[in-house]
Amino acid sequence: MIEDMGDYVVLWKNCRMQRWGKKRPRSASRLVSASIFVCGEDVYIAGSDLWSSPDHFPLLFKNGNAQRMDCGSMSEAYSSFISSRNYFTVKANSIFVWDGDVYIVGTHEVQERSDNPNSCPSVATLWKNGKGMFLGDVEGCSEAHSVYVSDGNVYVAGSVGNSHGKNIATLWKDGVPTSLSNGNRNAKALSVYVSGKDAYVAGYEENAQGKTVAMLWKNGRAKRLSKGTRNATACSVSVSGKDIYVALNEYYVNGRSTIRLWKNGEICRLRGDKSSSEWRRVNGEWMHVRPRYCNAEAGSLFVSNGDVYIAGREVIYYYIGHCYVSARLWKNGVLQHLVTAHDTEAYSVFVAGEDVYMAGVERIIWHL
Repeated sequence: MIEDMGDYVVLWKNCRMQRWGKKRPRSASRLVSASIFVCGEDVYIAGSDLWSSPDHFPLLFKNGNAQRMDCGSMSEAYSSFISSRNYFTVKANSIFVWDGDVYIVGTHEVQERSDNPNSCPSVATLWKNGKGMFLGDVEGCSEAHSVYVSDGNVYVAGSVGNSHGKNIATLWKDGVPTSLSNGNRNAKALSVYVSGKDAYVAGYEENAQGKTVAMLWKNGRAKRLSKGTRNATACSVSVSGKDIYVALNEYYVNGRSTIRLWKNGEICRLRGDKSSSEWRRVNGEWMHVRPRYCNAEAGSLFVSNGDVYIAGREVIYYYIGHCYVSARLWKNGVLQHLVTAHDTEAYSVFVAGEDVYMAGVERIIWHL
C-alpha cells in the first residue's frame, strides 16, 4: 500500500533544488508552498501547513525558517466567526514585499459544526506583517489569490460569491472591492499586476456553454484570451514596457492539458518533455522508458530583461502505465534542466538580478 503523507517546501535557485522545512513523522505535517518573493538577500515563501489536525495554518518562510501566522489575533470578528465552526483551513496563496512590509493573501475555509455539514463559507484574507484582515463578508464566500503593491496601494485579485451561487471576479484596492464580472456566470481573478496607473488582472469566466474562458482585465475592461471551445484559465499576468504577458492553461476533453503564452494578442505553446527518456524503477527492476505524453500546467510567470520565465509542472505518462509529476521551468518557451527529484511541483518563479528562484513542493511517499 502506498500513501501520500506529506511534502517538503522546495526552493530552486538557478535550477538547483533546496529542501525547506524539517522532515517530520508520518501524519505530522503536510507543507505546501504557493508563492515566492525575493527582496535583497532575503527569500520569502508563502505556504500552508495542511496536516495540522484539525486546523490548517498559513506559513511564512524567510530564508528557510518557517513562521506560522497567528490566525487567532486577527480581530473580534474572527473570534466570533470561528467559535461556532468545527475546523478551518487557511491557505496562503500569494506574497509581496514592499518597503519592508510583507503582504500575504489567502483564504479561510471554514466547515460548519453539525447543523449544515455541506456549508463551507470562505473568506478572502490579507495579512500585513502577520496581522490579518478580512476582505470579504465572514458569512459569505470569497477568495484571495494574488497580491501586488504599487506606490503603497495594495491590490488583491480574487472572487466574491453572490446570492445566486456564482463567483464574481473581484479586484480589491486598499480593501475596497471592484467587480470585474457581472455575476451571471462563474468567474475568478487569479493574478494581478500593476504597471504605472494600469491594473492588469488575469483569470477566467464561464461562457454560455459552461466552458471556462481565459480572461484579462485592464482597469476593469475585459478581454477574452481563449476561444471558449475548451476549458482555459489565465493563471498569471506580467507587464514589461508596452508588452503584456499572460500564462494560460488549456484543458482538453480527453484529460490532457497544455501551457500557452499570450503576448500582446499572440499565442504560442510551450513544448514539454515528451522527447526525453530515462531509467525508471518498475516492479523492482530498472527499465529504460520513454514518455507517451505529458500534461503540463503553469503556476506563474515572471518577465525580466525581455526574458519570460514560466514555472509549473508536467505529469509524465509512460507506455508502461506509470507516471510521475515533475517541476518545470521554461525560459522563452524552452524547457530548462532542473536539478530536482521526482514527484515535485513548481508554483511560483521570481527573478532577481542574474538569479532565478522557484518555489514548490516535493511529495513524500510512504510505503505501508
